[in-house]
Amino acid sequence: MNAEGRLVVFVLDATSGEPAHNLPVKLMVRNRIDHDWHLLTESVTDQEGCIENFTFTIDTENSPQYRLVYETAHYFEQKNMNTFFPRINVDFRLIDENSVVLPLLISPFSYTTYKGS
Repeated sequence: MNAEGRLVVFVLDATSGEPAHNLPVKLMVRNRIDHDWHLLTESVTDQEGCIENFTFTIDTENSPQYRLVYETAHYFEQKNMNTFFPRINVDFRLIDENSVVLPLLISPFSYTTYKGS
């Protein structure tokens, strides 16, 4: 069975304490046959550090893996800063829910995330 999914991304820059705006993010899905990652959609965070328009079809029977790819090198280069993590991949599954918030806290040398509500 398939359902419509909605994913909200929120990114906060711990170095400034402000939302990380203009950060490119890709939403990908892992193919269960060849195990390759395929692009579903991409966007950039707005002035509030959010992307609220990631919508896609959820395959509830196969519970595929999804991946968010945050291009942090691009973001930190705009701020004239180097980063140890030029790209952050966050892999997850959507099992029973069709709407998820995934916050990400970044700095040049660390990051953390969790499943929000």
